[in-house]
Amino acid sequence: MGIHSNLPQYTERTEHVDMLRATQEELALKIKELQIYEINYTTLKKDLTRWKQKFEYVFHENELLALETGKLDASHKQIAFLQQEMKFKDQESTALRGLVSALEAATKKERDMQLEAMKSRETELEVVAALAAETRGSDHVDELLQSQYKARQDEKERLEGEIVALKTENTCLLNEVDRKEEEIQRQDEQIQVHKTHIDGLQQALKEEQEAGMTRLKEKQDKIRELEKLVQQMKLRRRSSVAAALAVAEEEGRDTIGFGPVDRLKSNHEKDESEEEEEEPDTPPGTPPPISSGGLLPLEDPTADQTIRDWTEDRKISSARSFEEALDLDRLEEMIRKLPYEHQEGASRVLMGALDPDTMDEPVIESQIVLRNLSAERQAEVREFLLPLLKSHPALRVSYSTMERRTLVTDVRIQIERRRNSVLGGIMPGEKRFGKDHLFLGPSIEDVGKLVPHMPRVVSTSSKASYVSKPKVAESLASIGDSLSQERVSEHTEDMDTCSESAEPPPSDAMTSKRKWGGLKAAKFIGTMAAGAKQRVAATFKNSKFAHEGTSCQFCKMTPIVGERYSCATCVGFDLCENCYSLGGHGMENSDELFYRMQELVLARCPRLAEEVDLLELMRFDICRSNLRKFSFCLNWLADIVNGKSSKDLQARALEIPRIRRDVRKVFVPLLMRVCSDREDIEVKTEWELEDDNQAPVRSVNGGVSEGDGRFLEALRIWVADQYRTTSPFVERSLLKYHEDDEDSEENEDGSDNGDGGQSDEIESQNYSRDGDASSSAEE
Repeated sequence: MGIHSNLPQYTERTEHVDMLRATQEELALKIKELQIYEINYTTLKKDLTRWKQKFEYVFHENELLALETGKLDASHKQIAFLQQEMKFKDQESTALRGLVSALEAATKKERDMQLEAMKSRETELEVVAALAAETRGSDHVDELLQSQYKARQDEKERLEGEIVALKTENTCLLNEVDRKEEEIQRQDEQIQVHKTHIDGLQQALKEEQEAGMTRLKEKQDKIRELEKLVQQMKLRRRSSVAAALAVAEEEGRDTIGFGPVDRLKSNHEKDESEEEEEEPDTPPGTPPPISSGGLLPLEDPTADQTIRDWTEDRKISSARSFEEALDLDRLEEMIRKLPYEHQEGASRVLMGALDPDTMDEPVIESQIVLRNLSAERQAEVREFLLPLLKSHPALRVSYSTMERRTLVTDVRIQIERRRNSVLGGIMPGEKRFGKDHLFLGPSIEDVGKLVPHMPRVVSTSSKASYVSKPKVAESLASIGDSLSQERVSEHTEDMDTCSESAEPPPSDAMTSKRKWGGLKAAKFIGTMAAGAKQRVAATFKNSKFAHEGTSCQFCKMTPIVGERYSCATCVGFDLCENCYSLGGHGMENSDELFYRMQELVLARCPRLAEEVDLLELMRFDICRSNLRKFSFCLNWLADIVNGKSSKDLQARALEIPRIRRDVRKVFVPLLMRVCSDREDIEVKTEWELEDDNQAPVRSVNGGVSEGDGRFLEALRIWVADQYRTTSPFVERSLLKYHEDDEDSEENEDGSDNGDGGQSDEIESQNYSRDGDASSSAEE
């Protein structure tokens, strides 16, 4: 190194500049970390304030529930007063009946006496007439007879008037008795209505209290977790700083040994050691080379850079029903909470697509891009808006998100209106005729007698169907439940009294008590067994009863065999049990039945819950919103996923005609992804163009003269495993070929065998040209 070299001074100055720059970077990192802590603290403080407000709301709800409890007590007192008044009315009607009976007896007795008196007087008149005949020449006798005759006529008219007055009074008394009976019956009905209303209020109060307590416990648990998380963050920060200071003190350094400053120092020490070992090959006075890193601008960590591009989320399910999930007030409130630059566009698209009363043109295809959306708004979009859009039968919705370096998530909702041919004739928001009509259904005692039924509700059993109960049976069931609970409570009290007694009773008393308890239990079990036996006998009898002169308006069953339902509004509108359970007359192919059927299948096969797109495509584009076909296809797919072999399946193959090519391209890969979980079977698909396909071919330039340019194909799906390896469609073609060549006798034998195997092999679904379901095989 030359004597005139300024390399040490230049090196020292460069080192100081680098250290200063590193210190500034470290200070900026500390400031950002402090800002993050401040933001977290502010967020936690806001959360605590919000939870306090929610607690106050819960307490206010408890006060309202207390008021409702008071109202229920007042209703109970009113019912007791009405029952007492009914007893008084019964006593009054009994007294009136006794008075009427006494009056009738007295009237009858007086009438008999008057008839006897009239007979005696007529006898006297005859005697007098005989005497007058003997003394016909006497005028005195004639006058006497005339006066007696007039007296008898006046007395007879008077008696007839009294009889008419008594009959009128008797008729009035009978009318009064009938009126009292009608009034008592009407009061009984009012009491039953009040009891039903009180039971509903009590059940709603109980459910609301349980839900409120559950929400309160969840919020308390979440607050405790947040407090623990804050404490852990504070302890972690203190422990990391203390450990760094301890290491610095042990090494004798004044600063903490981490960050860019420490890295620069270590690098400079390493460079100096290498320079000491090697001799410089540059002339004296030459400055050291400048690195290219010093000339290029530093990378800004806050720049808007994409971390994750648009990714579609396919695991969001639809709501149970579009009508139940639709809340326009909540939708408008959510739109107002969006960023200002997106409010107008989101309101125009969403309100035009979801508001049934809008006069604007329907949305054909559109998308909404929401940038810089907060986590709270994202959660509201996922929990409310997307299930609402997905439950709209006429819309196909996809949801995608994108993350950027600024940690702002953008939301894109793509809306495409479905074709009317896949909706099954159901338009969202349309009030269907007959949906609100009540039905007259079979009575519990006699299937031939029709009684008013409650509105139809979705069954909670293992079958997706509508059920209804007689109004009288529902009240009797509630009374029976209360009586059974009282019996069980009495039996429990007897057992508790026996177990809690300090001194054991004598042997005779204990034996008699056990005998009495056993008799009560045997009586209760016998009552239950008799009721179950009666219900089974009634069900068997109902299934064989034929209603002569009736016909089902849907399946055309004539006469209706089994349970019969008649619309209380429409004249002569009858349904059989099957059509009534499937929602005939205003509720067929409803969203509730689809949701219930899908819920039952997903409970049996949870693997399908992840395939939201497959279920949606199968319902609308494959089965065309037909509940029977959707149920069969979904259960068939669930059986395959659950491990059934080809011998145990309902059908070995499915044939779906007249589906569009773009639908098939999406449906087949989704189906293969689900079926690929099975390693012991092979699911095969094949498709071909329809023979009568009239869809025009799209030209090279993309123009189409007519139609939508989509080909219609027939899709075939069949299963091959160790039991069956050949295609059932080939077997069907060979069987048909052999049947054409055989004689008439052999043809008859072969047709018997062939039909028996074919019905179990292939399930076909046929559609008409406009896309609606025309017929289906037996399911």
